[in-house]
Amino acid sequence: MKEIKNEVNKDAYLAREMRQQAHLPGEDITCDGNQSGDNGISLTANSPHDPPGEKAHMTSIIVNGVEYRVKKGAVGYEDIVAIAGVDPTKTYDITFDHGPRGSEKGMLFPHGPHTHIGDGEVFTVVEHVVKTLIIVNGSPKEVVGDTISFEQVVKLAFGETASACYTVVYEFGPDGAEHGAMEPGQVVKIKDKEVFDVSNTYKS
Repeated sequence: MKEIKNEVNKDAYLAREMRQQAHLPGEDITCDGNQSGDNGISLTANSPHDPPGEKAHMTSIIVNGVEYRVKKGAVGYEDIVAIAGVDPTKTYDITFDHGPRGSEKGMLFPHGPHTHIGDGEVFTVVEHVVKTLIIVNGSPKEVVGDTISFEQVVKLAFGETASACYTVVYEFGPDGAEHGAMEPGQVVKIKDKEVFDVSNTYKS
C-alpha cells in the first residue's frame, strides 16, 4: 500500500460530498490527493457515498470516534496517523479492535507491519506518554516524562512543599548525570530505576 500523506483535506471531502448531493461532476478524493483507482486509501469522513464503481471495494473504519470510508486492504501506523489528522511529528499509541479473524485486537507501531482491516474496525489514537520508574527513599515511584525537579522529588518523598531544608542526592542516573546533589529549582534528566535519597535537614 502506498504511504499516504500526513494531512487529510477535509474541506475537499466536504466539497466532494456537496457535489455528489447536487449531482455535479468532480474528482474522487484520496488521501494522497490523486483520483481514486491508484493504490492509495480512498477516504471520505462522515460520508455515506462511495466513489462510483468502488462500493464493493470500500469498507468503514472508526478512528477516534469518527467513521471513515476506506479501500479494503491493510493499513499501517502512518496511515492511521494521517487519517486521524494528528501531528505526525509526535509518537502515538495506536490500538485496534473488532478486526477480522486472526487480527481482532492489537497495536500498530511506527514503521511496523500493517494490519488487514475489517468492516467497522475501531482504531484509537492517543499521544504516547513517557513514564519513568524511579526509587525515592526506597519506594518505587512512577513519574511522567524523563526529567524531574527538586520540588517534585521532595513531594514524592514526603508529600510536602519543598524548601531549602531538604537535601536531595541521586545515583544511577543517565549518562552525564550519573550521580550528584540537587538544589531548589533544579531539574535533572532521569532514567528507569534511578535512586533518589531525600532527607530533612531542618534543625530547630
